[in-house]
Amino acid sequence: MSEVLVLNKAWAPVNIESVFDAVTKLYQEKAYALDASCIMYKWENWINDWSEAATLAQDVIHAPGLNIPIPRVIVLRDYKGYINKEPKCNRRNLYLRDKGQCQYCGRKGEYKEFNIEHIIPQAKGGKLTWKNVALSCFKCNQKKANRTPAQAGMTLLRKPFKPRWFEIKSTDKVRDKFNSWHELLSDMYWSVELKD
Repeated sequence: MSEVLVLNKAWAPVNIESVFDAVTKLYQEKAYALDASCIMYKWENWINDWSEAATLAQDVIHAPGLNIPIPRVIVLRDYKGYINKEPKCNRRNLYLRDKGQCQYCGRKGEYKEFNIEHIIPQAKGGKLTWKNVALSCFKCNQKKANRTPAQAGMTLLRKPFKPRWFEIKSTDKVRDKFNSWHELLSDMYWSVELKD
């Protein structure tokens, strides 16, 4: 696993970070590691209490004289807010936003079967922004050519929008990959003590 879920002080998801960044925060005492039983560990406890498990675990960073189990989730010690990240407007994120589907004919497919379609063509002043691009199969892209959808007699399945980072990160493939996070958050939701 190459990413770690980051929770704020109130245990709300705020980010997804690399293992390196997460372990660095743990080492610098900016965060606690969270195990599957929702127990929080400081750096020393994470290393010492997990030393035997670390030698058996597959997800371990091996350092000279030290095995560091990779946490799946960390909890920030002081941060109470939320991180408002903006996803990059790139091919991968556009594919995820549009759910791998041509926004004209509805055809689904793999990355390589699609183009980035400018709704208002670049030749007519259209910019490369979230609200002016859509996923398009090659056939629809050729049909539309250098015209607007109205001029080409085509209709978008849905209006393009600027997604939030968690909408990109919460696609089915990513959710399946990090199913343990989903289970953890579900358990936390039902297990946390309710207070006024």
